[in-house]
Amino acid sequence: MVTIGNEPKSVSQATELKERIFQKEDELRNRFVYLAMDLAPQGRGAYKYLEERTGIPSTRWKNVMLNRQMPTLAMLISLMDYRREYAEWLLTGDDSGKGRSPSPEIWEKFLKYREWMQENKSDIKEERLKWEQAYEANVHKN
Repeated sequence: MVTIGNEPKSVSQATELKERIFQKEDELRNRFVYLAMDLAPQGRGAYKYLEERTGIPSTRWKNVMLNRQMPTLAMLISLMDYRREYAEWLLTGDDSGKGRSPSPEIWEKFLKYREWMQENKSDIKEERLKWEQAYEANVHKN
């Protein structure tokens, strides 16, 4: 038995709880990335732009965008300073019918774009790893 709070939970219930939390974290990160991308200019220099606006290092912005880390509390607060009208949606995923979230069509398009980016990022990473291995093999032959 695993105890969460004062209530004993089975291992499977604890696992389910953990999975729900991870899912909610991923959903929050997607909403965060959407708003950060909306704030920053498109293309090169977006992370530097966010750093200049917030004082948070560009490497942290990049790591969140690439799913290497979750947004920090400071990042959430700084983004809400610029996108205050989206604060409820950012944190909960619900805007209470106030129309302060992207349309379902835009949100779906964004999620598909994020999925595509993740798939291509890993393809690029695999190709680079293969190239590096081949390079190392050739260097050690000579």
